[in-house]
Amino acid sequence: MKILTQSQFITPFFELVLKQSDNAPQNYYVLNSADSVIVLALYEQNIIFVNQFRYTYERSILELPSGHIDAGETPEQAAARELLEETGYKTSSAEYLGYVYPDTGRLSKKVHLLICIDVEKTDNEPESGISVQLIPMSELKKYIVQNKILHAQDLACINFASLKNKIIY
Repeated sequence: MKILTQSQFITPFFELVLKQSDNAPQNYYVLNSADSVIVLALYEQNIIFVNQFRYTYERSILELPSGHIDAGETPEQAAARELLEETGYKTSSAEYLGYVYPDTGRLSKKVHLLICIDVEKTDNEPESGISVQLIPMSELKKYIVQNKILHAQDLACINFASLKNKIIY
């Protein structure tokens, strides 16, 4: 199948692309974006979360630290950088758990899932607009079932970590 691709709109964060094919009954629009990381960081018996305002939903959302992978970075390097930038915590190692495609119908990015076990607090402050929240591992299931953790990619990261016996909750 031959697919014609044409850029429609470009921002610093994503590109809207029109994809057309003779075999498809309609045009498809795809959002191209840089790959990103989700970081499940353990500090003592807690998971490090961030609260930040999300314009998409016009409210603060509880999330795992995350962000785009910069050019030349590995997912592990991006995870350590994002953890420090967003939370003020640092890690000496990030372990790769796997990856997911967040929306196969619209987004072209890959989201890499990582866990950081060797984590320590620094004097660095979280990014502006972000507050850090430590959730005890023993309360994680409650947060999930009560819809306090809503980000699907975060839930995927937690699930990967659990299936790989990195966390028990």
